[in-house]
Amino acid sequence: MKRARFGLRRGAASLLSGRAGFTFLELMIGVTLVAIVGAIGIPLVYPALTEFRLSAAAEEIMGAVEYARSRAVVSGAETRVTFDVVAETVLIEERRTAGDFVKAAGTDLSSILVESATYQPMPHPLDAGRDYLLDLSYGDWSGGVEINAAAFGGSPSVVFSARGVPSAGGTVRLMSSGQGISLDLDAYSGGMTR
Repeated sequence: MKRARFGLRRGAASLLSGRAGFTFLELMIGVTLVAIVGAIGIPLVYPALTEFRLSAAAEEIMGAVEYARSRAVVSGAETRVTFDVVAETVLIEERRTAGDFVKAAGTDLSSILVESATYQPMPHPLDAGRDYLLDLSYGDWSGGVEINAAAFGGSPSVVFSARGVPSAGGTVRLMSSGQGISLDLDAYSGGMTR
């Protein structure tokens, strides 16, 4: 009984003797199929990309608001979050006192604290040397996301007291390619939700 031999010699010889590469027609069929799949797939992916950008911007804003609230509690100083609808930015600031308490001996300390305190940009917690400013008009994750509206008791800013209580509840509306998302700030807890 003879056994069939399967070896590389026969396979290698047939590969070398056969044609190598693709014909122009085969190449054009492949390119056409890739173009058709791309033309069908891109419109399906674009809404998901828009949703991703909106979600990423919302998470970034909610994190910044929570950081401002917790920073107010920890530092014992007011913090302010300002939404600029025109510039598409969110600025996080803290109230700092520039008074000289040594020279002010004998005067009313509360008047010094109120008169000399100003809001100054808060340093970014993850990027030393940079102010905590979210710029939605710039960036890979947020490109195309706009702050459509921001209102906290009639103001585009919300101030957190030293106890973490917001000056008012409110809503921030984000838009991108016709899709939108609302972020609501609870007036009692200071928590922001979608």
